[in-house]
Amino acid sequence: TFGNDDTQMSFTFDAAGKAEGLIRTHGVLPEPLADTSGFRPIPMRRIEVTPTQESILSTLGRETGKSSLECLSGIATGENDEWSGIGCDFSASLAVPLEGFLAARDVLFTGKNIVRGKLSVGVFITGSVAMLTLVAKRFPAIGPAIGRGIKAALRPALPQFARAYFAKRALKAADEVAAGVAHVDESLVKIAGQDVADDTGRALEEITTAINSLGTDAATDALGKIQRIETRLAIEGDVLLRLKPILDNPKYGVQKLSFLVDVLDRMALTRLPSAKALEGMLEFQRIAPNVPRKRIVRAFGHVQDATSLATAAQRATKFDELFELIGEGVRRGVPGWDDLVKKRIGSIPTSTSGFFHVAEYIAKDLNWSNIRRVEQDIGRRFIDIRMLDGTKKELKNFDAASRFSRGFLGQVAKDVDAAKVAATVAANGATSGPLYLGELQKSLAKLEYIFRGTVPADVVSKLPGAIQAALDPAEKTLWTAVKIIPLSRSVPF
Repeated sequence: TFGNDDTQMSFTFDAAGKAEGLIRTHGVLPEPLADTSGFRPIPMRRIEVTPTQESILSTLGRETGKSSLECLSGIATGENDEWSGIGCDFSASLAVPLEGFLAARDVLFTGKNIVRGKLSVGVFITGSVAMLTLVAKRFPAIGPAIGRGIKAALRPALPQFARAYFAKRALKAADEVAAGVAHVDESLVKIAGQDVADDTGRALEEITTAINSLGTDAATDALGKIQRIETRLAIEGDVLLRLKPILDNPKYGVQKLSFLVDVLDRMALTRLPSAKALEGMLEFQRIAPNVPRKRIVRAFGHVQDATSLATAAQRATKFDELFELIGEGVRRGVPGWDDLVKKRIGSIPTSTSGFFHVAEYIAKDLNWSNIRRVEQDIGRRFIDIRMLDGTKKELKNFDAASRFSRGFLGQVAKDVDAAKVAATVAANGATSGPLYLGELQKSLAKLEYIFRGTVPADVVSKLPGAIQAALDPAEKTLWTAVKIIPLSRSVPF
């Protein structure tokens, strides 16, 4: 208010076009600004304009910009002990009313250039808060849009980079409102601008404090990605709550958290991956440290492109299951698991789907038990699962369009040859005769082909012949010892 305790007051300019008056401020500026209540002197300026030259509104807008430049420069640098008297040269706009949004836009444009030009982050934050507070008081329509942004920038538990981030968001909010754009606070602004910290507020404080160790630029980038993910998924605080256990786990920490944020930002998510899926993604980073981002995103694409998964919810669930299986295999200590994961995940769609088939079979049908090794080298090729009793399991996905390929034919021939070698060793070097044939039957009985999906007639008809073709004439009747096991499950994706 002016010295007359009113929001309006008449002034008489002298011959030089000047007048003096008092303006009372009421200590409305939030910390860290000093208490500013009381009377402060302010300069007054008469603005003369010829209507034929330019509009009064345009001139006043320009003059407001000039006066705010002088005022806010003092605020942003702290050079003025009284914060430029708070009223500063806003007297130009007080003396003659302005249209709010145009004036606000002009003031913001000038003020932001000042505070953004400061080298000190602390000064930038203080200058931004001071400027926005002044603008909000002068232009009430802008106030609600920047209120929480100011609170967020002043939140003492946040590291400086985060407070600067929120100061910039408040500037952006003021920009939007001044330009006539409808503004809705971003989720992180809402969380940081709360008066009392809840779980999401505490998670924000802990996560920003942790990523602060990455350096200002990397930390700011990570915080922006968290906001981008939350905006894309239309959620509020869920990313923070999902990431905090990762940060708290001594096995992972801030570097792993930063990796996850980057990967999640690269994927066209429809919902957040489960907590266990996130852990599986981190295990994949350990297993394949040179290509983790690319391969995880590619595996995500393999699931998203699956025609067998009709809805976004089904695809999101299947992606969770894929990486949950990766993490569970690591926790179970399955021999050869890292090799299987590294070779299959995110290479080509059939490899990613094939891994899922193997991993789910181990979980559901074998209960993670009695496994000697997965991705077992049997001499001339790798087989999916080798059991403690010597059984070798090869798992295949099929759809109606599948055919008995040359590659599968070659695998079958190598598997039968390996069975014959094992029989020879067990028969003390014999390659024929009853003892050898008995051992060969035992070896073939430990060979299993496990099919998933719609097994086409082409495979059903040709597999027995392929097994017989790899056997000598006296051995051919033994082909029936080989187990062909169709599972009543559709292909994973």
